[in-house]
Amino acid sequence: MRVWSLFTGDLTRVYDIIKIEENGIIKLPDDIATEIGIVKGAYLLVEADERSKELSFERIAVPGKNLAEITLVLQDKPGALADVALELGNADINILFNESDEIRFSNLSALLAIVDMSKSRISAEELKTHFEKMKVVKQVEIRQIG
Repeated sequence: MRVWSLFTGDLTRVYDIIKIEENGIIKLPDDIATEIGIVKGAYLLVEADERSKELSFERIAVPGKNLAEITLVLQDKPGALADVALELGNADINILFNESDEIRFSNLSALLAIVDMSKSRISAEELKTHFEKMKVVKQVEIRQIG
């Protein structure tokens, strides 16, 4: 049941009301899924805001990608993120999403990145070894997705 569409400049927002199915399953209307490119096997990033009780979804990859979640603790200094991005780029690893923030009362920052390793010249284990050798990296976790 389409509730309304709102057009502002070059951006159209579509609003709909859906009912949550058994076991918390969310079924998107076919027309909305098609409009934003959600197909079977696509990967969505889900963000839940506990305070506002809001969910947001962002399509980050089409089917067939080799995704990994990278969590790093870094020195909080200029160029640390650039060093990480360069390491990923040199290995032909594409950054699809990343978020970082400083860790309070320390000289450290935390980085979460979702990457596509489909064209990577190295394995996730080799990437972890590369990160562990970097001076700016203090802690590394890599988890394959899907």
